[in-house]
Amino acid sequence: MIEYIENNPQACDSDEIAQGTGEFGLDITNPVPVKTIVGNEVYLKRLRTVDGTPITWDREGSREIEEIWGNIDVYNIFNSAGEKISTIYISPYHWGMSNKAPKGFKIDNSA
Repeated sequence: MIEYIENNPQACDSDEIAQGTGEFGLDITNPVPVKTIVGNEVYLKRLRTVDGTPITWDREGSREIEEIWGNIDVYNIFNSAGEKISTIYISPYHWGMSNKAPKGFKIDNSA
């Protein structure tokens, strides 16, 4: 996995990918940067709705786009009632884990 990060010219250890455009995490052109595919789950386990309620998710698959290097993982996000509330895009080939939440969500660092 480290070789993927090393090969990523956009690899970062910041909350956002510098080349990202659009709404953070909610547009495929501005995915959440995390370290490794395991980082996807770690990030999502910390994500809450703005009222603090935990979410659940289902991985839809991955996609590639010209603007962002590597596969972007696509997750459908559900509230506690099981209703789909969003789609979040994650890029797992970075040096660090974002601590930023997409609009409509917040990060719970105690999770």
